[in-house]
Amino acid sequence: RRFVPQSVTRDIISTVIGQMPTPAAKWKAYPIEKKDELFKEFMGKYKFASDSECNIARMVWERTCMDRYPDHLKNARKTALRRVNSTNLADTKGHGPKGLKPEIWNGLVDIWLKPEWTKMSDANRCNRAAKPDSALHTGGSISFREHKKRMEEEIKQEVSYRDVYAHVHKRKDGGYISRRSKKLIVS
Repeated sequence: RRFVPQSVTRDIISTVIGQMPTPAAKWKAYPIEKKDELFKEFMGKYKFASDSECNIARMVWERTCMDRYPDHLKNARKTALRRVNSTNLADTKGHGPKGLKPEIWNGLVDIWLKPEWTKMSDANRCNRAAKPDSALHTGGSISFREHKKRMEEEIKQEVSYRDVYAHVHKRKDGGYISRRSKKLIVS
């Protein structure tokens, strides 16, 4: 499950990143007390009809943070490397994203420079490369529901989820992003 509209997810992640109390390179490392505080803040902004929906909202909020937190940090690293025109992560100290305290960013950079982190990162990269057809799409972090809504607004008619799937599994030149995607769409 996801929150709709997509702006809710962006709001969650910008709040989580902006209020990071200590450098946490993974969502698991984020302090539990702070997670509870941030969720309480979220519940002050957004209302749900029942206790059951509030419990579901907590699960979806946690899932959103687990999914988007590492993506946001990865994008922040890439942006910082571009900004300093370097491939050395150490050069990005003091050049973190807006809204993140410099000492928190510098602490994250220190974590990312540790041999354990680079070893794990390299292993994960190899694992992803070993299965090149798995989970590839061009849709970014936007949900299929949101893609469907945008496509319908653009062409002013209803589209099927099959059409949405085809849309997010093709390159700009119209080619499929993988054999698996082509096989699923064409069959």
